[in-house]
Amino acid sequence: EGRDLLPFKRLFREIKLQTDVGLKLHKMKRTDRDKKFHAVYAELDVLIDPVEQHQKELAESCGEYDFISIDGTRVKGNGFRSFLHVMKQLLEHLLSNLQKCARERSSLFFSVSDHLSTLTAYTRALQGIELMAKEAVILMKANEPPLLVNEGEIAESLKKLACTEDASRDAFYGHCLGFQYSQSLRRILQFLAISMASYEQWHSGSKEDPVKQLLSSLWKGSKYYQHPTERGIKIADMTHDSSIFFAKAFWSLTEHNAVKTAMKFVSMSVHVDVSKIIEIPAKNIIAKTVSGEEMTITPPFSDIGYKPITSTLVSYKLRGGQPCSSYGKNRAQVPCSNTLIIHFHGGGFVAQTSQSHEFYLRWWSKELDCPILSVDYSLAPEAPFPRALEECVFCYAWALNNLEMLGTTGERIMLAGDSAGGNFAVTTAMKLKTLGLRQPDLIFSFYPAAIMRSCVTPSRFLSLIDPLLPFGIMISCLQAYTGTVPTDEVFAKRKEARKRILKAKGYIIPTPKSESPETKQQSKGNKSLQRSQTVPSKLSPTPSRPTPPSRPPLPKTGQTSSSSIKPKPQRPPPPKHSTTRKPTAPAVSSSVSFTSTSASVDLSFTSKDKDVEMKMTLKEEEMVTKVETVKEDEEVMFVVDTVKEKQIISLTDEENRGDTNEDELEIDLKENQTEKDNGLTEVDLNSEQDLSINETTVLQPPPQSTNDIVPPHPQTVPQQSTNDIVPQTVPQPPPQSTSDIVPPHPQTVPQPPPQSTSDIVPPHPQSQVSPNDSMMSVAPFFPSNVGQAQLRLGRQIPSKEEMLSDEEIERLTREILDTFNDPETTKDPFMSPGLAPDEFLKGLPPIHIIVSALDPLLDDGITLAQRLKSVGQPVTLNVMEGLSHGFLCFTGTDHITAAQERCISLMKNALYPKK
Repeated sequence: EGRDLLPFKRLFREIKLQTDVGLKLHKMKRTDRDKKFHAVYAELDVLIDPVEQHQKELAESCGEYDFISIDGTRVKGNGFRSFLHVMKQLLEHLLSNLQKCARERSSLFFSVSDHLSTLTAYTRALQGIELMAKEAVILMKANEPPLLVNEGEIAESLKKLACTEDASRDAFYGHCLGFQYSQSLRRILQFLAISMASYEQWHSGSKEDPVKQLLSSLWKGSKYYQHPTERGIKIADMTHDSSIFFAKAFWSLTEHNAVKTAMKFVSMSVHVDVSKIIEIPAKNIIAKTVSGEEMTITPPFSDIGYKPITSTLVSYKLRGGQPCSSYGKNRAQVPCSNTLIIHFHGGGFVAQTSQSHEFYLRWWSKELDCPILSVDYSLAPEAPFPRALEECVFCYAWALNNLEMLGTTGERIMLAGDSAGGNFAVTTAMKLKTLGLRQPDLIFSFYPAAIMRSCVTPSRFLSLIDPLLPFGIMISCLQAYTGTVPTDEVFAKRKEARKRILKAKGYIIPTPKSESPETKQQSKGNKSLQRSQTVPSKLSPTPSRPTPPSRPPLPKTGQTSSSSIKPKPQRPPPPKHSTTRKPTAPAVSSSVSFTSTSASVDLSFTSKDKDVEMKMTLKEEEMVTKVETVKEDEEVMFVVDTVKEKQIISLTDEENRGDTNEDELEIDLKENQTEKDNGLTEVDLNSEQDLSINETTVLQPPPQSTNDIVPPHPQTVPQQSTNDIVPQTVPQPPPQSTSDIVPPHPQTVPQPPPQSTSDIVPPHPQSQVSPNDSMMSVAPFFPSNVGQAQLRLGRQIPSKEEMLSDEEIERLTREILDTFNDPETTKDPFMSPGLAPDEFLKGLPPIHIIVSALDPLLDDGITLAQRLKSVGQPVTLNVMEGLSHGFLCFTGTDHITAAQERCISLMKNALYPKK
């Protein structure tokens, strides 16, 4: 156990180091890119310590929940261990991306959008892991070892976490899809996820033009492959409150002829002589009990009435009495086998048939040298419990009376099933024991769904991130089998209530990008996943600011409007003691004003207690629409885009370029070396305006006067002599309104206090400016006391309409949870064998349970093994590391092939112990 903790210590240490470096690197640079990177690193700085604490608490006691077999062998595997594995894999991927970003940051081909979107996704994934780890720790403290299931006060913790919190599920289905699995298995899961997201377009669309729908689905698939963020948002939305009919339709794709043909090619390496579909008639069966008495077993009738039951007979060799198929017409018959396997397929109780599982059944038939009868039971929700179980028992009784037809003597009979079929393999034996019929000789249950209640186990937290068995689909399958399928109205109300709760808690609900042309022109990356500080798309006044007049009044000092007479601008006289350079000032001061008479453009930037206010007055209606900053080396340019003419006002620290002509004027301002050392040389207006580069021309700036020159701050710029000050020789026109007045230097006139304390939100701890630096030159352009600066990643301040009281949130939460209430049928022992009473579990044949370590139903199988062991029942448990739910149906990777070979080896040792 101590060795297992060493990788975590290294991971946390390296991530903290990368986080500290990233914070320092992006702390003082105020470009939009740096602010987004800083938000990611700041969120990591907040998350890493709680995650480390939860990891230590889980690692201390996770071994106490392992299954210990009858001979004392410890089987290392439970939901807490799996959760630690998931946490470790996420930290490794996060560290790898942090190191990659740091390594390639100075590269010429460094892609800001790609690295930013990836780091944002993994950071948000760590947010979800932190929430799940917190609930897992609470569950561990509430459950006494080795108990994994909780039906008490915290039984609803998983549903609350899924429905009232944002567990960043879109990140787990986007950039982080399948991060907990091996690379080969990750590709398979990625293909399935893209197929599911694309198929939703077909399922929800109109079927009037199938060709158009097919092409649209294919186009969607390519889009979801290229844009993981869009894919994650789509899958998270469609699987959270997923209708069981969508899951049923998607999983049933394996029954289409094209998919069947493809699967036959995959399994073509195993040729079988017999692959025959058999219909078992809905007629009474006379069976003998263990005591020798005859019993009449009637065919199932519940829900859908009498109907024949379809099954598939698979045999590698043609044996005596078997119906011959096209595969074995010219093959010689061999004697009957003494073994028969009766198989129940998986599919969440709602989908698939025996033929979709035939490719691995052929392999079993060859390696185990026996025929296999796979039952096609009726599917939910049309045929809920107990119809499918009754059909499994009926087929078993029919097989006992037709052993010769199946090519076996029936000396050994084994029941086998995966997922839902794993449940039927155990419950069928329980039902046979109750009826007094012959029991099977052994049972193999692969990753069974053994607990059909909406309780909480540590492994079920993985359903919030699992691409194959998401939370919404898992719950829908449970409700379909128990006969409590929610209506569309319930789904709609549940979705609306969840949306209101998330907005009230300040979560930003990720939404896919619109298909409009305006949205397509946005920059890459999911802006909805960033901080809540949004940027308006147009330069329009916000509700909190007065609308600037479209045409200011005429000047009172004889200066004519630009619409009538445009006098040639006059340059102010140079200073007496400096004839070669113009007077310099700090690059960015607490108050800067530029006025243009030629284009009637008035730009002013003022600072009040670190608050930024920017005004723009335009006299031409067709003039400026956007403002852009262009950074070249140490230069910042304010570009004003117009229709008829344009203006560029440039602030630079280079040498004076000399006198300018009538078309262009450049005002040189020199920055202090101290500011350069602190990284305060970049100015960003993105926090106030939407920045975009359009066509630009040059507008003439106004004549510069001494009033336009703001004296440098004494803390940042050395005092200049009086000889360097421009004399006030050019009078300035009086301001037209109070909004046009630039406030004087803060040392001469005290700043007015804020209007209300409610408007002030403390800044983010990583970007807060000290009191002594309150008047630093960066303050007017990047207000450090903006409320959004302290918000967590993916959070926002809810509006008044979105705010809810605690009582209202609790009421909505209760309404959501009531839609998951378990019916009385879930207490039936034949529905949930993992929670069945002792008398139903005693006297069963030996049961071998095989589970997947990363399966949300892992603890179902472990709980069933613990219950069987507690009543003295022979049971074995095997955990397949690094595999997902349903691995028997996968192929094409060495990892999966090795696991399937191990399963065959376990079955062979159980069937033929002497061999």
